Amino acid sequence: MSFMHSLRQAILLVTTSACCLRASVSPLASKADGDSDISLAAATQALSLAAKQADNCIVYEGLPHPFYKKLLEAEILAKPTVLIDENWFYLPAQQLLAEDWTSLHRLFGAGVFKPWRGEKFCGGFHGDYAVNFESGGSSFLVLFCFGCHEARILRSPLGEAVAQSQPRFRLTVDLTDDGYKQLRELFKKYRKELPPMPDLKSKAKPPIQPPEPVRLSPGS
Repeated sequence: MSFMHSLRQAILLVTTSACCLRASVSPLASKADGDSDISLAAATQALSLAAKQADNCIVYEGLPHPFYKKLLEAEILAKPTVLIDENWFYLPAQQLLAEDWTSLHRLFGAGVFKPWRGEKFCGGFHGDYAVNFESGGSSFLVLFCFGCHEARILRSPLGEAVAQSQPRFRLTVDLTDDGYKQLRELFKKYRKELPPMPDLKSKAKPPIQPPEPVRLSPGS
């Protein structure tokens, strides 16, 4: 075997190995814009431990997806709302029932979250529901997007307004298939304000890039 042939074989082996390495780690290395440099294990462990120590939890119901821009604007102007992590939610928040809180923090510790795989083809993350509880001197927020099958975990200093808090960490994650089904079922009873979504005349899919957040407030 010639020296040049051996060299070409070695270069091919190194290149192939590097490509395989990138392919194997890239899904786990994905991080959403605005996320902190925290691992899935660290974020979910902190969330699970804090939830076990918390006595109660409140839930926010999300407004229409920004894809329904006119309906979203009308809801913001007509009803009390709050903007949390660029997502609109109705006020006041609802008290999560004790049995649902037990189920929820069990899910938090049961591997309901998995590494984020990147942007989905559904118009971007939209908070369908968010839960908020206090534990160990911190405020925890978890936003759920059932369109993308995603969640965002935020931990903020205790005492800051939920709409203005600067999170100590923020991590976007995907939901497992079973976790998604259980969470969607759990939150059904907390749909109180969201109006029926209008039929879209166009069958075109929502844009890959999410629309810019609407920043109206009552009285605008």
